[in-house]
Amino acid sequence: MSPPDAQTRLAAISLLLQEVGTELRSRREPEHVYTAALVGALGAVAWGVATIATIQNVEKIPFWKHPAIAGAFACVVIAVAVWIKVRREHKVYLELRGEHKRLAALFATQAGLEQAQLPAGLRTETVSGNGHFYSGIVIFASAIASFAFCIAVWAAR
Repeated sequence: MSPPDAQTRLAAISLLLQEVGTELRSRREPEHVYTAALVGALGAVAWGVATIATIQNVEKIPFWKHPAIAGAFACVVIAVAVWIKVRREHKVYLELRGEHKRLAALFATQAGLEQAQLPAGLRTETVSGNGHFYSGIVIFASAIASFAFCIAVWAAR
């Protein structure tokens, strides 16, 4: 069996480049969805804790059984879990991004193109950003606000 000709290699690399690009795009947005879901969940926790605070005789609930303490604990646990998920997804994204750039470089070599002729996002010197860091800021700022609200409700009992 003879090796594939240049056109066949270019077509195969192009197909792989498209497939990895599609997977890359699908990995780019989940952190925003996770962050938005977390903010909504923390809002629900705060709403629930605020509702519990209106119950008569709430001051008679022992502090370790008080729903505000459970809510504060839940805020921390949920925020940490979502941050771990965002970091894991970002790591997968970076690995895919590296593979995408490798395939783009291979395509350029096979097609006889210079790096400057590739679109900016496919050049090997392009560095991925730290956008997930800003999601982390939103995650932890929301968690701190919800945690503080829960503790304030508990302290006001």
